[in-house]
Amino acid sequence: MTKWLLIPAFALALVGCTPKAAETVDSKQPDPAKGSATPGAGAAPEAAKTTLADIPDELKHNAFTYYGLAYDKPRDLEVRQDGSTFSGSQIFRLVEIKDGKAIFEYEHTGGLAGQGTFTISLEKDGIYTVSSSVAKIKEHELEMPANIEVGTTWNTSTVFQAEGRSLEQTATNKATRIEKVETKAGTFDALLVESSGPAVVDGEKMQMSTKMWFVKDRGVVKMINTRTPPGKKPIVVTMEATS
Repeated sequence: MTKWLLIPAFALALVGCTPKAAETVDSKQPDPAKGSATPGAGAAPEAAKTTLADIPDELKHNAFTYYGLAYDKPRDLEVRQDGSTFSGSQIFRLVEIKDGKAIFEYEHTGGLAGQGTFTISLEKDGIYTVSSSVAKIKEHELEMPANIEVGTTWNTSTVFQAEGRSLEQTATNKATRIEKVETKAGTFDALLVESSGPAVVDGEKMQMSTKMWFVKDRGVVKMINTRTPPGKKPIVVTMEATS
């Protein structure tokens, strides 16, 4: 189960959809008496910025493509649950390339700002979790195997804790087929990845299943998550791209 799933399907319930208050910014102005802070001729040159073009070819595998890591535009998303609708954006940023790995952050804004920022690691054999700014998650959990294609399966063991609430799940994930999927952003040819397994949410055992549609060079464009507590009505969360 990818963190794309955790964000809309569970994190919204955990940490809310209200954007966090902005951090205090130092608004002190330069002291005119001391002059400007323009660097002199001896100042060290600014380091060159790392770009997507710097990513080694060996890291540009199927997971890189389907996860949409090269898509550097904001992804506008709509999340629907129990009659409520939340809208916001998500954007990937390349942070650094080091030791044969490319580290990315994806930030949430608007109605999804409460989900904070996740950090992931692009590696030769796949994409892995690193950290979350708002929750405790399992580090170096496989998000997506490098050579994902129809028929690929992998297992995950997810841990997510935030603000006194928790989720734990073991799941089997499978890329089942290529199919057309309709969203508010348009119709796409997508790789359908289905995930299912037992979960414990806030100490309550239940079954959780998910369908996610990944588009090459774009990433996930639609997700349907269903949580079914014993003897209770299923809880369904739908996320889709809107632009």
